[in-house]
Amino acid sequence: MSITTRITLLCLIVFSGGFYLFVRSEVEDTTQRYREATEEPLVDFANVLATHVAQEWAQGDTTFSSLRSALHESKQLTLSARIYDFDKKSIDLRVYITNDHGVVLFDSDGAADEGKDYSGWLDVSRTLRGEYGARNSRDPKASSASIMYVAAPIRVNGVIRGSLTIAKSNATANQFILAAQRNIWSLGLTLLGAGFLVTTILALYVSRPLRRLIVYVKQVRDGRRDTTPLHSRGEIGELAQAFEEMREALEGKKYIEKYVQTLTHELKSPVTAIKGAVEVLHGSPSAQTQRHFLDNIDREVERIRGLADQLLVLSSLQTQRGMTERQEVIISGVLDEVLQGMQGELDARRIVVHREELPDLDVV
Repeated sequence: MSITTRITLLCLIVFSGGFYLFVRSEVEDTTQRYREATEEPLVDFANVLATHVAQEWAQGDTTFSSLRSALHESKQLTLSARIYDFDKKSIDLRVYITNDHGVVLFDSDGAADEGKDYSGWLDVSRTLRGEYGARNSRDPKASSASIMYVAAPIRVNGVIRGSLTIAKSNATANQFILAAQRNIWSLGLTLLGAGFLVTTILALYVSRPLRRLIVYVKQVRDGRRDTTPLHSRGEIGELAQAFEEMREALEGKKYIEKYVQTLTHELKSPVTAIKGAVEVLHGSPSAQTQRHFLDNIDREVERIRGLADQLLVLSSLQTQRGMTERQEVIISGVLDEVLQGMQGELDARRIVVHREELPDLDVV
């Protein structure tokens, strides 16, 4: 698996996990805020109606005729309220009133539950104790929704004589919640896609210099170098510089090995020349010939000593990256030294070498 794929998958996993946790948290928070926004106005409405009912109760009207008539007529209305993307057509409130024992005295839902004991419901029991009473129960008409109940105390002459509860289904609020959730998921997926795109670009940005380094290392391995290492900053730049130093070290080592082979070969020439001169001297030559070959032996010994000195210099080349000193080399002089070194062997084999004069040619 390439480093680009690894970085992309790792970031995708991290982004996906963060995306899921973020969206889930936002969805739960949005749902809670919608519930709070729905409950808060119901508290106001319940207390307003409870104050009106308390006035009727104080006047002896325990049938709550005016409230009953108003709620009945309001449910017959056909609304045309456009609330953003939601069309509201009717009023979906339910109101019921209990006495101080929790028995239902009034129910706007067709008087179906009048006379029943609601003292066990939290909205009624808490309100009759002077606390804030509210509850949520499953909506029998919509399995995916619930009904919110908010109650307010009915105080007559400062005494709690009963409770008034307003019930409203969350089905309408759920539509707003679903719309908000869709927007959150849409935004989250957009951010996830953007994060994935940025991650891919970042992975490519990181892996590109690494791929160039791989190409460079393979070229060094194959003995060629068509591209130069990176000149970037940071760890990748340091890695490129380390590869370049390694290449130079390897080239320096190869140079030294080749130089050792050359010196070894050079040592064979004077040894051969000395051996040839010794063979000639064993033949009892003339005094002039003896002096000539003794001079050759002396010259070749000095040449061997020079080659030995050059071998010692190799120890210092191990730490050098290139030539620290440059000298001019006269080619004709080099040829003369080579011929002189081979003269003994050439004479022993009766070989005559003629060298033509070379033009002045200096090599640096």
